[in-house]
Amino acid sequence: MGKGDKALLMVSDIFGSKSSRHRQVADAFAALGYHVFLPELLITPYEGSLNFPAIMDNIKGQNFELMKDKFEKVLKLL
Repeated sequence: MGKGDKALLMVSDIFGSKSSRHRQVADAFAALGYHVFLPELLITPYEGSLNFPAIMDNIKGQNFELMKDKFEKVLKLL
């Protein structure tokens, strides 16, 4: 999203790149002329309530090797 000669690569938190807060930040930088990249790196973004044990279970269930592979592909595209 956005256009310009400046780029910003955003990495989301456990809630994933589709959370409205990430989109709002990305849109704000795009409006300032940044080309914003917000890839979905998580295998399964967390969609539950703010329950720490459930969040930790989600983190433990992530495939970090697959996430690393996704991130490296994004970096190559940039």
